This record gives sequence, structure tokens and C-alpha cells, in this order.
Amino acid sequence: MVGNELEIRRKIFHIILGIVVVLLIYNNIIKFWMSLTLLIAGLVISLNSRRYTLPVIGWLLKIFDRPEHKKFPGRGVIAILFSFTTLLLLRDSGILSNNIILASIMIWTFGDSLSAIIGKTYGRIKHPFNDSRFIEGTVSGIVGGALGAFIFVPILPAIVASVIAITLESLELRLLKHPIDDNLLVPLISALVLVLMM
Repeated sequence: MVGNELEIRRKIFHIILGIVVVLLIYNNIIKFWMSLTLLIAGLVISLNSRRYTLPVIGWLLKIFDRPEHKKFPGRGVIAILFSFTTLLLLRDSGILSNNIILASIMIWTFGDSLSAIIGKTYGRIKHPFNDSRFIEGTVSGIVGGALGAFIFVPILPAIVASVIAITLESLELRLLKHPIDDNLLVPLISALVLVLMM
């Protein structure tokens, strides 16, 4: 149960962070260089957190970080900052539109979070390809992600991007035997699908 409480706490933070970032990008407050600065600062803090208990940061890591991330403290935050920075760079390069970035972050914000919260709280039907996931969670994540993305892009691309990103996330894909962080996978795959469809 403690593991479930940690994951739900993480996903609530995840939703709050996602909404704040969407509002900042929508209102043109956050720029690429700001996101890059936060990413670099996050990496420096993470490296120092391996050796030292930093004020406030140590408390946040204790509340939100998974125990298996002790070798890379704050891995989830670093991963999503990398995704945000990449998306903003692609926008500034003219490859992505603002709406595609916002839609992909909404799929990450609600799709990834709801799949975990609903799956862990109400899940009964095991995912056929992943024993640690539930179909109720995956379906909820797809619906939540699609509805969030639909604020910024047409409904069909929103649904397709959400289905692909959340389904891939539910499989817990690995690269060189290491799990691919969903904070990297979901927003970047969502953006790729949306670019191909729009």
C-alpha cells in the first residue's frame, strides 16, 4: 500500500506540474533557454544529492522519489525537463507548433497520471502484456490524454497520439535492458505522432 501511496503522490505532483507548464508555454512565459537552465540545474542537484542531503531537495526526494532511483536522484524530474527542453527546441526550430507541444504535454499530464492512479486504485483486469498494469488504468489514461490534447489539436490526432503513447508506456519498454522513462516516452512519442498526422 505504501508503494501505491507513493505513486499516487507522484502522479498528483505530475498533474500539477503538467498544468503549470502548459499555462507557462501557452502564455509564452517559459522559453527554451529557461528550460535548458532548469535541466542543467536539475542535473547538478541530482549529482550532488547522491553524496549530500541538500536542504529542501532532500525532503522532496524523500517524499516523491522512488527508492530504486537512489543512484540517479530525481530521475523523473530530469527526464521530463529533458522532454520539455527538447519540445521547446523543436518549436523554436520550426519543426513543432505550440499546439502540438501543448497537446503532447497534456497527454503526458493526464494520460500517464490517470493510467497509474486509476490502475492502482480501481484496476481489476490485468494488462495482457504487463503483469504490473491494469486495463482500466490504460483505458483511463488514453481517454484522459486524448481529452487533454483535444483542447489544442483536432480530436482524431488527439485520440491516435494518446492511444499510441499510453499503450507504449503501459508496455514499459526497455533500451539496453534499462526501462525507458515514461516522462521521456509519452511526450516525445505524442509529439511525433501529432506531427505525422497534422
